[in-house]
Amino acid sequence: MTIKVNESKKLFALETSKTSYVFGLDPFGLLRHLYWGTKVESIEDFEMPELVEVSTNDPVFEITPEEYPVYGSLRYKEHCLKVTFADRTREVVYAYEGYTKNENELIIHLKDTHYALAINLHYVVHPSVDLIERFVSVKNESDDMMEIEQIQSAQFHIPYQDLNFTNTHGHWGAELQRFTQKVNYGKIRIENRRGISTHNHNPFFILDKDA
Repeated sequence: MTIKVNESKKLFALETSKTSYVFGLDPFGLLRHLYWGTKVESIEDFEMPELVEVSTNDPVFEITPEEYPVYGSLRYKEHCLKVTFADRTREVVYAYEGYTKNENELIIHLKDTHYALAINLHYVVHPSVDLIERFVSVKNESDDMMEIEQIQSAQFHIPYQDLNFTNTHGHWGAELQRFTQKVNYGKIRIENRRGISTHNHNPFFILDKDA
């Protein structure tokens, strides 16, 4: 079974042949990431850790690994979705609406608590190649204008430090020149402004720990 759901604990697990990806809904109504690693046989033992603010300088939204953080509240971290509504409000406050489970796809349904904005998080499992595909779809369910300022497919939380980052660069006649660097504090950004993969750059990366 590639997708498991624990209704009572509101836990969701995606499984490939070798890995498990687990997340769930916490008492605050936040979708929180719990585990991504070696395959586990059961999700029954997973519990949602209690969130405790260290200080007022570290609000709950800042310290929890959210599955899909949105712009607004006391979030200073990177967010996946930023919307300007017709009244110029830019804060998205989502609530969990339910889920749809197909053979190899799980869709988490979220909706803004004030505006008619529906957010659907898609998880597609490709078990034979150990791949989990993620993307998002949003829908304006009103007649009012909404401006999407920023939208990202997903945010991943890697439970390791001292990682290596591998990517490629190149030019005509010397494509795919591999390079590796350590992941340190700060932000690493890779992009291709041509709209397609080219000899200059391919938009991918690999993270590993002394592999």
